[in-house]
Amino acid sequence: MIAYAVTDPSTLDFNHLDSDLQRFSQKASMIVYRDKANADYDVKAIDFVEVAKRLDFEKVLVHGDRILAETVKADGVHLASTQLDTIPDAKARNLFVVVSTHSLKEVQEAEALGADMVTFSPIFSTPNKGKAVGLEALK
Repeated sequence: MIAYAVTDPSTLDFNHLDSDLQRFSQKASMIVYRDKANADYDVKAIDFVEVAKRLDFEKVLVHGDRILAETVKADGVHLASTQLDTIPDAKARNLFVVVSTHSLKEVQEAEALGADMVTFSPIFSTPNKGKAVGLEALK
Protein backbone atom coordinates (compact mmCIF):
# COMPACT_ATOMS: atom_id res chain seq x y z
CA MET A 1 0.00 0.00 0.00
CA ILE A 2 1.19 3.52 -0.79
CA ALA A 3 1.05 6.03 2.04
CA TYR A 4 1.16 9.46 0.41
CA ALA A 5 1.80 12.55 2.54
CA VAL A 6 0.60 15.90 1.20
CA THR A 7 2.24 18.69 3.17
CA ASP A 8 0.86 22.15 3.86
CA PRO A 9 1.98 25.06 6.03
CA SER A 10 0.19 23.60 9.06
CA THR A 11 2.17 20.35 8.88
CA LEU A 12 5.56 21.46 7.59
CA ASP A 13 7.73 24.15 9.18
CA PHE A 14 10.94 25.01 7.34
CA ASN A 15 12.48 26.06 10.68
CA HIS A 16 12.25 22.36 11.62
CA LEU A 17 12.43 20.83 8.14
CA ASP A 18 14.66 17.89 9.05
CA SER A 19 12.56 16.78 12.01
CA ASP A 20 9.24 17.40 10.24
CA LEU A 21 10.29 15.32 7.23
CA GLN A 22 11.69 12.63 9.53
CA ARG A 23 8.27 12.48 11.22
CA PHE A 24 6.53 12.12 7.85
CA SER A 25 8.97 9.41 6.75
CA GLN A 26 7.89 7.20 9.65
CA LYS A 27 4.46 6.70 8.04
CA ALA A 28 4.60 7.82 4.41
CA SER A 29 6.29 6.16 1.45
CA MET A 30 5.77 9.20 -0.80
CA ILE A 31 5.61 12.91 -0.04
CA VAL A 32 4.70 16.08 -1.92
CA TYR A 33 5.63 19.63 -1.01
CA ARG A 34 2.43 21.68 -1.33
CA ASP A 35 2.08 25.31 -0.32
CA LYS A 36 -0.08 27.27 -2.76
CA ALA A 37 0.39 30.60 -0.97
CA ASN A 38 4.18 30.70 -0.53
CA ALA A 39 5.83 33.37 -2.69
CA ASP A 40 9.17 31.59 -2.13
CA TYR A 41 7.85 28.19 -3.19
CA ASP A 42 10.61 27.63 -5.78
CA VAL A 43 13.37 28.29 -3.24
CA LYS A 44 11.70 26.20 -0.53
CA ALA A 45 11.21 23.35 -3.02
CA ILE A 46 14.99 23.06 -3.42
CA ASP A 47 15.47 22.62 0.35
CA PHE A 48 12.47 20.30 0.64
CA VAL A 49 13.64 17.93 -2.08
CA GLU A 50 17.23 17.93 -0.85
CA VAL A 51 16.28 16.99 2.71
CA ALA A 52 13.48 14.58 1.77
CA LYS A 53 15.75 12.64 -0.61
CA ARG A 54 18.04 11.81 2.32
CA LEU A 55 15.19 9.93 4.00
CA ASP A 56 13.38 6.70 3.15
CA PHE A 57 10.73 8.10 0.80
CA GLU A 58 10.22 6.10 -2.40
CA LYS A 59 9.15 9.28 -4.21
CA VAL A 60 9.58 12.98 -3.46
CA LEU A 61 7.31 15.32 -5.43
CA VAL A 62 6.55 19.00 -5.79
CA HIS A 63 3.10 20.38 -6.44
CA GLY A 64 1.78 21.92 -9.61
CA ASP A 65 4.94 22.71 -11.58
CA ARG A 66 6.50 20.04 -13.76
CA ILE A 67 9.36 22.31 -14.84
CA LEU A 68 10.24 23.09 -11.22
CA ALA A 69 10.02 19.38 -10.38
CA GLU A 70 12.57 18.59 -13.06
CA THR A 71 14.80 21.54 -12.06
CA VAL A 72 14.98 20.60 -8.37
CA LYS A 73 15.43 16.91 -9.24
CA ALA A 74 12.21 15.78 -7.61
CA ASP A 75 11.01 12.32 -8.53
CA GLY A 76 7.73 13.70 -9.73
CA VAL A 77 4.97 16.26 -9.74
CA HIS A 78 1.47 16.38 -8.30
CA LEU A 79 -0.85 18.14 -10.75
CA ALA A 80 -4.28 19.67 -10.22
CA SER A 81 -7.24 18.38 -12.23
CA THR A 82 -7.06 21.62 -14.23
CA GLN A 83 -3.58 20.58 -15.44
CA LEU A 84 -4.51 17.30 -17.12
CA ASP A 85 -3.21 18.59 -20.46
CA THR A 86 0.31 18.88 -18.98
CA ILE A 87 0.60 15.17 -18.12
CA PRO A 88 2.31 14.20 -21.41
CA ASP A 89 4.95 16.92 -20.95
CA ALA A 90 5.59 15.83 -17.35
CA LYS A 91 6.00 12.22 -18.51
CA ALA A 92 8.37 13.38 -21.28
CA ARG A 93 10.49 14.89 -18.47
CA ASN A 94 10.64 11.42 -16.86
CA LEU A 95 8.59 12.53 -13.87
CA PHE A 96 6.29 10.36 -11.79
CA VAL A 97 2.89 12.03 -12.18
CA VAL A 98 0.12 12.18 -9.59
CA VAL A 99 -3.10 14.01 -10.48
CA SER A 100 -5.83 15.26 -8.16
CA THR A 101 -9.18 14.08 -9.52
CA HIS A 102 -12.77 14.70 -8.49
CA SER A 103 -14.78 12.55 -10.89
CA LEU A 104 -14.55 9.23 -12.72
CA LYS A 105 -14.18 11.17 -15.98
CA GLU A 106 -11.07 12.95 -14.65
CA VAL A 107 -9.62 9.65 -13.42
CA GLN A 108 -10.09 8.09 -16.86
CA GLU A 109 -8.62 11.11 -18.64
CA ALA A 110 -5.58 11.17 -16.32
CA GLU A 111 -5.03 7.46 -16.97
CA ALA A 112 -5.36 7.89 -20.75
CA LEU A 113 -2.82 10.73 -20.69
CA GLY A 114 -0.27 8.61 -18.79
CA ALA A 115 -0.60 9.61 -15.12
CA ASP A 116 1.06 7.14 -12.76
CA MET A 117 -1.36 7.70 -9.92
CA VAL A 118 -4.41 9.76 -9.00
CA THR A 119 -5.89 11.05 -5.81
CA PHE A 120 -9.68 11.18 -5.67
CA SER A 121 -11.36 13.68 -3.38
CA PRO A 122 -13.04 14.88 -1.37
CA ILE A 123 -14.62 11.65 -0.19
CA PHE A 124 -15.97 13.25 2.98
CA SER A 125 -17.07 16.80 3.70
CA THR A 126 -13.90 18.89 4.00
CA PRO A 127 -13.72 22.68 4.44
CA ASN A 128 -12.86 24.52 1.21
CA LYS A 129 -12.69 21.32 -0.87
CA GLY A 130 -16.03 21.39 -2.70
CA LYS A 131 -18.88 18.92 -2.52
CA ALA A 132 -17.96 15.54 -1.06
CA VAL A 133 -18.22 12.72 -3.62
CA GLY A 134 -18.83 10.01 -1.01
CA LEU A 135 -17.79 6.40 -0.67
CA GLU A 136 -20.00 5.14 -3.50
CA ALA A 137 -18.15 7.31 -6.02
CA LEU A 138 -14.88 5.97 -4.67
CA LYS A 139 -15.98 2.38 -5.28
